[in-house]
Amino acid sequence: MLGILIALLAIFFAYDPMPLDTSSFSFTLSDGRTLGYRDIGPPDAFPIIIYSALFSCSSSLNICNITEDTLKEWGVRFILPDREGYGRTSVSTGPPSHRRFIKDVKELLNHLKIDKYVSVGFSTGGAYAMADAAESNEDRRLMATAIFGADPPLTSTDHECLPENTAKNYDSIVNNTLVTSLALHTLKWYTFISGNYSAVIDFFNLTVTPEELKYHQELNNLFQPFAECSPFSLVSVKRDIIAKFNWDFSLSDVRSELPIFIYHGGLDVDNPYPCVVNKYKKHLPWAKVTVWDCTHMGMSQQKYFKEISLTLKNNFSNK
Repeated sequence: MLGILIALLAIFFAYDPMPLDTSSFSFTLSDGRTLGYRDIGPPDAFPIIIYSALFSCSSSLNICNITEDTLKEWGVRFILPDREGYGRTSVSTGPPSHRRFIKDVKELLNHLKIDKYVSVGFSTGGAYAMADAAESNEDRRLMATAIFGADPPLTSTDHECLPENTAKNYDSIVNNTLVTSLALHTLKWYTFISGNYSAVIDFFNLTVTPEELKYHQELNNLFQPFAECSPFSLVSVKRDIIAKFNWDFSLSDVRSELPIFIYHGGLDVDNPYPCVVNKYKKHLPWAKVTVWDCTHMGMSQQKYFKEISLTLKNNFSNK
């Protein structure tokens, strides 16, 4: 009996909750915390930092069926750092912070010996791409930033462009831990156990065309890649929500000569692209705007990642 117990304990402590993925790594930051990340594509190819969407992480790239061979064909290298609580990344003390996460990413870039790069942020990841741009006055390695389907700037005093119900309940969304946690708990089990796509769509008040829904279903569960980012805890999700609605940086900090590319879905009705784009253009009048014929959910298709990646590579790989 004792032998069986010892064997079980050995298996338990040897178990790695992360999926077997030769492109997934972790890095120890200067303060002792751990930053998990995925590094995929040829090591000498054009480097692109990818900031993931809400409730997602480096493994979520699987949803687009982007592989090592895909990136080799495009001639780019994707580096996807995981936010606090996702994958192998530690949760820090204190409130979540865009600026602190970008400083962590800068440490990772030093570790990887990357002296020039571009960044791309999808959905909530767009806020982190913009935070990266805001930090680029001191660190000039960032050559350009692209965001697609990004959130508008969101603070306690500025939350235009949000759906009416979301804006009305802004304070409770950010501050009421119980309500948020219960809702997210429900969301988590709906998606991981029942695969109930309609529950996800209704929860976020999303616009999705039948074609886009079919596309995601064919990729074997829209949210299943997120489950690979173990641990996927309510603590990390809650912190993601708080950061989403409380930017701790300003777009006015972005240096004016930094190239900015803004892509948005023209079919969104819950988060109209004119409002979002106008918010960005107010602070970043030099940004180039492209409107795609899709919804927010539809933007996660491989063809859009390819368009952005090749645009950035073709414009900045020789600079």
